[in-house]
Order: sequence, then structure tokens, then C-alpha cells
Amino acid sequence: KDKEKLIKALEIHPEYLKSEERKINNYKDWSLQLGRRFRALKLWFVIRSYGLKGIKKYIKNHISLAIYLYKRISKNKNFELTTELNVNMINFRLNPKFMNLSNKQLDSLNKKLIKNLNKTGKIYLSHTVINGIYSIRMPIASTSINKTNIEKSWELIKSVSNDIIK
Repeated sequence: KDKEKLIKALEIHPEYLKSEERKINNYKDWSLQLGRRFRALKLWFVIRSYGLKGIKKYIKNHISLAIYLYKRISKNKNFELTTELNVNMINFRLNPKFMNLSNKQLDSLNKKLIKNLNKTGKIYLSHTVINGIYSIRMPIASTSINKTNIEKSWELIKSVSNDIIK
């Protein structure tokens, strides 16, 4: 009857799962779904659906697309990578060198970037904090993702960031 008590008892909030949107129901807080047994069940269903060869194909594709985007981000003067590439997860932030901003100002700038990107409805990104650095997380993990999706996402990120730093 009191969902707040249930949420307080079961919630797990690492930085990358936090959201400023508290008006939506985050059902992950209503159950034990992040527990080991539940994750194993989800993995079992994936293996049964795709088979090991199918999973390997998806993972190889995701890794190659992540490497492609990682290289694009590393060459852009307005962005910086905040960690090394980790399989298919890219962590980066907007850091236009010409603006000479403090870490606090950069955090604020990147929060605004994520908010504006998510408002477009074309992409949804989350954040994390790595060694005190507020970072944008971009996992490459959709079953139907392709190079065109990555290119469009990157162009959108650059476009929205350009609107912010003007």
C-alpha cells in the first residue's frame, strides 16, 4: 500500500541508475530483479533465444561499433573520453577547451547536455561519476543497432552540444 517504504527497502542506486525524473515509476525499485538469480534467469532466456553463436555475433558488432564511436569522440576537440573503452560502454563528457571551465561548470554543462538530448526523444543517455568526473554514458547494446544509428546519434550529440556552448 505504501510504495515509498517498498522502494526504500529494495532500491539500489549506483550513480548510473539515478534519474532526475522522480515522477515516473522506476519498477526496478519494486522488486529483487537486480539480484543474482533474476539476472541468471534473464541470461538463460537470451541464450535460449539467440544461441551462443547469435550472442557472439551481437557482441562483436557492439564492440566494433563502440570502437568506431570511441575514435570519433577522441578526435573531437569539444569532447573528452573519461575512461578507456570497456567492451561496449563509452564514457565521455563535453569539455570545450576554449571555454576553460572548472569541473563544477563542466558538470553543469554536461547535465544540461544530457537533459537536452533526452528531451529530443531521439536518444536517451544517462550519466555516472568516475573519479569525481561527471560523465555521459553511451552503451552500444541494442539488438538492431547499426553504423547509421551511431552516426546519427553522434551528429545529434554534436548538434545539441553546439547549441549549448554558443
